[in-house]
Amino acid sequence: MPLVFNQVIEECDSTNRLARILAEAGLPNGTWISSKKQSAGRGRMGREWVSSEGNLFLSVILRVLDRSKTSWVPLSAAVAACKSIQSFFPDS
Repeated sequence: MPLVFNQVIEECDSTNRLARILAEAGLPNGTWISSKKQSAGRGRMGREWVSSEGNLFLSVILRVLDRSKTSWVPLSAAVAACKSIQSFFPDS
C-alpha cells in the first residue's frame, strides 16, 4: 500500500512547495496538504498571496497521463467547490 500524507498543519511557507516535495518523494495521486496559515504563499504569475488564518490553503498532487487536460483542473475544482458550498448554504 502506498504511503499517504493527507494532513492539515498549523503553518508553512507554501502548501504548493510542500506538495512538490511530497510528489518528488513518490507520494501518490490525490495526496493533499493543507495549512491554517502560509507565510510565503504565491499567486498567479509570482504575485504575493496574502494567507491569513481562516481561509483554505490546500495543494493536491495530481499525476496525469495526458497533460493537455491539466489546464481545466483549476476551473473544475473551483466550480466543484462552489457547488459544494452552495449545497450547504442555498440561500447565500
